[in-house]
Amino acid sequence: FEKMLYVPHSYQLNDHKQSHYAIVDSGPTPRAEIQGSSPLPEEAFVYVNFNSIQKMEPALFDAWCRIIKAVDGSILWLLEFPPEGVPRLRRVWAAHGLGAERLVFSPLTDAE
Repeated sequence: FEKMLYVPHSYQLNDHKQSHYAIVDSGPTPRAEIQGSSPLPEEAFVYVNFNSIQKMEPALFDAWCRIIKAVDGSILWLLEFPPEGVPRLRRVWAAHGLGAERLVFSPLTDAE
């Protein structure tokens, strides 16, 4: 069962092209239907960062690696934008001894 996490004093970029009704009225999406480089495991704790990955400074990505390594069964879900940055992040991820299945990327989607 998914739970909402409220993070005060934070900012989430919003897509003005989507209707709020499409989000609110659609109900929960099963993890198996979420588009990404691999399925989101039902039993995993999923950490998400949908900032553009060019904003992912090395110290921040190292922190994510340490968090995922410390939390059994967790994965990190990132936005695959720009896609040219993905191979480097995968190399750093592997250098931390983390399995590729614990790093998931989702492509940009067109909300129209």
